Amino acid sequence: MTGRVLIVMSGADRVPLTNGKFYETGFWLSELAEPLKHFYDAQIDVDFTSPGGKKPSIDPNSLKMISPGKRDELMKLIKPIEQLWAPVPLSDWQLPMLDKHAAIFIPGGHAPMVDLRDNPDLRRILPHFHENNKPTIAICHGPVAFLSAVEPDGNWIYKGYHMTCYSDLEEQIGEHMGQVPGPLPYYVADELRKRGAIVKNRLLSFIPNVVRDREVLTGQDPFAADRLGK
Repeated sequence: MTGRVLIVMSGADRVPLTNGKFYETGFWLSELAEPLKHFYDAQIDVDFTSPGGKKPSIDPNSLKMISPGKRDELMKLIKPIEQLWAPVPLSDWQLPMLDKHAAIFIPGGHAPMVDLRDNPDLRRILPHFHENNKPTIAICHGPVAFLSAVEPDGNWIYKGYHMTCYSDLEEQIGEHMGQVPGPLPYYVADELRKRGAIVKNRLLSFIPNVVRDREVLTGQDPFAADRLGK
């Protein structure tokens, strides 16, 4: 693999819930840092981008649900990355500029549900990777960005693809346990199925689940982050 990886970050820091409350969110630390480590180990360069160039936030739960040693290791990796905290606006990436990118990667956390689900820039960017058979990689809630890739005739470019993402059951457990303080506006897996994806989730989420179909490579949740990166 040569070239660069375009990493699409969400700029959202909270998700509105159906009960009027908000869930504080951002990107999930390990879902960015674990694959990023493998990119760096393979000497692959990356570019960071977000809608409007907005600075991404770290989901606070992703800092709690990890051992202190692992958290410190991953934070040490991402903290010095200047472009991560000041991303290039997504609208700046015009199609000729994407020729240098060998792949696109969308990390998870609930944040992409807010500003990547129906994004006009992704509507033109994702088809470039699809049509050129370049790896299109996403994890957890990241695959919600695929929903943006609708052609003018209403056709979804990933219809019939096998993929995985954070499962409905995992969302329901988070709501029931109070991690998310109310019902989410929608579930990513459910929306992907409605559009025509074949979602392949494992019941036991702690078993790494990575699904590849043609150029699309997806991971179910944080437990899949290292395997996805490899």
